[in-house]
Amino acid sequence: MPEFKATRKTSMFTIVVSVFTGLILVLAAYFLFFAAEAPIEIILPKNLVSVTEISKIQFDPTAVVGSAAFKELKAYTPAKIMGPSGRPNPFVPF
Repeated sequence: MPEFKATRKTSMFTIVVSVFTGLILVLAAYFLFFAAEAPIEIILPKNLVSVTEISKIQFDPTAVVGSAAFKELKAYTPAKIMGPSGRPNPFVPF
């Protein structure tokens, strides 16, 4: 009885696609994990107020709530009605 050896023929196209895919994966891993980060340049507008100037602002909430404009505001949403919230102990079996 003759013995047959299984031989695989790999086409050149399969080899080229495999090498190209491997190269893309290696480059992606390199640029994702090992490449130096590019410096980010932030250009701020000249009329931007600094945080220190904003922190110096004095705010009186009672003056806002007590103002005539605030008192003229109307709520157009209905009041929420609380329904039953569930069982007293949700872990007790039914």
